[in-house]
Amino acid sequence: MSPFLAAISALNRSGVRYVVVDGFAAVMHGVNRVTADIEIVLELDPDQSHRAIEALLAAGLSSRLPVDPLLFADVTTSEKWIRENRMLVLTMIDPAGRGVSVDVFVQSPVDFEGLVNRSSSATVQGVPV
Repeated sequence: MSPFLAAISALNRSGVRYVVVDGFAAVMHGVNRVTADIEIVLELDPDQSHRAIEALLAAGLSSRLPVDPLLFADVTTSEKWIRENRMLVLTMIDPAGRGVSVDVFVQSPVDFEGLVNRSSSATVQGVPV
């Protein structure tokens, strides 16, 4: 299974609400494009965020930055990351060096419920996305 699909499978098992956006989503909609990362918008409440990061860690990913990724779920910390570092995404990387990364938006770029309502689901190699 590709590292992308392993990350998605981990999110699915955790039961968190997410939407895949950007390049990987474009490929799923038939755009011929190569991408080495996947961007995910989560439902950003502390429980959902914590479970999502735990799932990505369990899938073998780690934070690219020297921060505790579990602090992503702490609203005060994530707001500080945005304010002080202009952080847009927390990037989780594959430490095996396969060049794969998962970018998780620290702040939803659009209304999450609206995004969910406009999204569509697909199955990729047996994995619901």
